Amino acid sequence: MSPALGAVSPVVTGRPVAADDVEDAKAIQKLVNWTVGTESGFKGAAEESVLDCVKLGTGVYYIPWVERIHVTDVQEVKHAGPRIMSVAPEDFFVPGSASADLQEARWVAMR
Repeated sequence: MSPALGAVSPVVTGRPVAADDVEDAKAIQKLVNWTVGTESGFKGAAEESVLDCVKLGTGVYYIPWVERIHVTDVQEVKHAGPRIMSVAPEDFFVPGSASADLQEARWVAMR
């Protein structure tokens, strides 16, 4: 990661758009701070996507929920949480009629 990106804290800042969004912005900031500090892979994904964002104007992240269970003779160790991965924009497909909210898209695909 570039020294400038790794030195910034917090890496992402959530700010309210309207006066009544203050509590939502605080909750988003708390979530972002937690995500960056865990094994989510945020910094590695950001490293890969920064150039795409600068050169192409867009970046794509794929964030699945991953559960890993390691069973030993003594105990079962379970790690669960989001894993952030950068996807090249040319490998991410949406229909031409898709809006900015991908949750409303009829389909999305990733190569």
